[in-house]
Amino acid sequence: MPGLSGYDICRMIRENQANKHVPVMILSALNNSESRTLALKLGADSYLGKFFETDEFLACVNSMLRIKRLFRELDHKALEYEKLNRLKSELLSMVSHDLKSPLSAIIGYTMLLQEGTIGALSAEQEEVVHTILESSRHMFNLVNDLLDISRLEEGKLELRISDVEIPMLLEMATDELGILCDIKKQKLLLEITSNMPVMKGDFTRLKQVINNLISNANKFTPENGVIIVRAYPKDKTSFMIEVEDNGVGIPPKNLAVLFNRYQKSSKKGTLGEKGTGLGLAISKEIIEAHRGEIRVESAVGKGSHFFIRLPYDRRVAMSQDYVKIEAKPRLLIVDGQVKTLQVIEKALGQEFDLTCADNPDDAFKLLKKKNPALIIIDLLTSKTNGNNLLARIKNGERLSRVPVIALAPRNSFLLKRDIYGSGFDAYLLKPFKARELNIKVKYFLRIERRSEQG
Repeated sequence: MPGLSGYDICRMIRENQANKHVPVMILSALNNSESRTLALKLGADSYLGKFFETDEFLACVNSMLRIKRLFRELDHKALEYEKLNRLKSELLSMVSHDLKSPLSAIIGYTMLLQEGTIGALSAEQEEVVHTILESSRHMFNLVNDLLDISRLEEGKLELRISDVEIPMLLEMATDELGILCDIKKQKLLLEITSNMPVMKGDFTRLKQVINNLISNANKFTPENGVIIVRAYPKDKTSFMIEVEDNGVGIPPKNLAVLFNRYQKSSKKGTLGEKGTGLGLAISKEIIEAHRGEIRVESAVGKGSHFFIRLPYDRRVAMSQDYVKIEAKPRLLIVDGQVKTLQVIEKALGQEFDLTCADNPDDAFKLLKKKNPALIIIDLLTSKTNGNNLLARIKNGERLSRVPVIALAPRNSFLLKRDIYGSGFDAYLLKPFKARELNIKVKYFLRIERRSEQG
């Protein structure tokens, strides 16, 4: 072509994605190393000097056509794989959603049996009910992990970005998981440097990571062991979170694949606890979505030490799912007791838009019309089955991440474990102070607390 060299034409062909597998041969009188190297760098598949033998030319053409056929087959297989992978993710998501509803019902009704609401149980019956409850919770956690993996594979695990106070994040995680450590008489220690800046991130997802690491440490650390959670600045742009235990440790052959999906440890916890094999893979994805890093050091018989580095700044992409806090966020209160509603009105009425329902059916009708920023449920009023309502809320994709606070009538070791195990985000014991509820609600909605007198 006038004004264009063979090199120019080769470059133009390769710049067009439609021609990415079209074989290109350059024929040139320049048969030196520099010319051949330049042609190959520009995307040519073969280079022949003009004084070539016919057999050599035909062999090169056949070779390039064979390579083209292989590329076409590879593209076809890649499309098939992408289609199958999409179908697998859709099936996984559908099955997981369909499993959540009956599992939630099983957990809710089993808790009613365990609490004696339906009638007293014998010691043998209590043991059976406890086994059903623990197995159902394990399956429920597995379903949640499968849903997260499905979202990861589809690129739909979105982050809701807000200001995250690291001390609050870790204090809440250790409070929730402390009950498990109490069962095994373990020490759960929290060490936080006083000058921790606020970071930008997804509070719920980050807490999910910390909960998973503490839960794993609890499983694989024997009775009377020690688990330490630390947080401290690393430099001007990032900080560290560590979770360390003196448990059984991880074999060297498992360290390289520890964060792979479906990589389940061959060992059970020291009391036979089970895991899903998905938690660390999900944790890695969440940390990397925040532009952070997670790694582990471990020695068999000495324990494991997980390190998380996270940036302070806002390099995390804003999600379309990110919800800005309105001037007066809407709260749904599900409680049939007038005195409790009066305390809630005093605590929240001036700063929040309160909608009240005294039974689950009315509450769910309201939820169909508008999305609240937060839900408060009284667990055991005469008109409210809080666990069943929670199951209906968490089972739906639209409301699954709305924080739900339980109002509990008594403080028992078993009740606290059951509340968190059922999917509530927090609880308050009745009677509670108005200020206590106000702080708890603002904590979950990431609203800056006003300075209060007294």
